[in-house]
Amino acid sequence: MVFVQELPGGKTVEKTPSMGEFLPSLGQVLRHDVSFRSMLITRMLTSLFAMASPFYIGFVTVQLGVSSTVAVPTMLAMQTIGSVSGALIYTWLGRVIT
Repeated sequence: MVFVQELPGGKTVEKTPSMGEFLPSLGQVLRHDVSFRSMLITRMLTSLFAMASPFYIGFVTVQLGVSSTVAVPTMLAMQTIGSVSGALIYTWLGRVIT
C-alpha cells in the first residue's frame, strides 16, 4: 500500500454510498468504460480457468499414473510461475490501457 497514490482532483467522500446508490453507478461505469469492462472480463475468465487447476492433480495421478510426490510440487511450481507471469501481464495491460 506504500506505492498507492491518489489521483489528482480526487474529492473526499463524506458518506459512503449505500448498495442502492452504488449498484446503478457501477452499471453506468460498466456500460461506458470500455477499458474497465474489458479488464474485468479478462480477470473473470482467468479466475474461471484457474478454478479447474486442482482437478489436474487428480487427473495426472489417477489417469496418467504419475506419483503425487512428482505431480503436486510440479503443479504448485506451475501455478506460482503462472501467477507471477499473470500479475506482470496485468500490470503491463493496466499501464498500456490507461
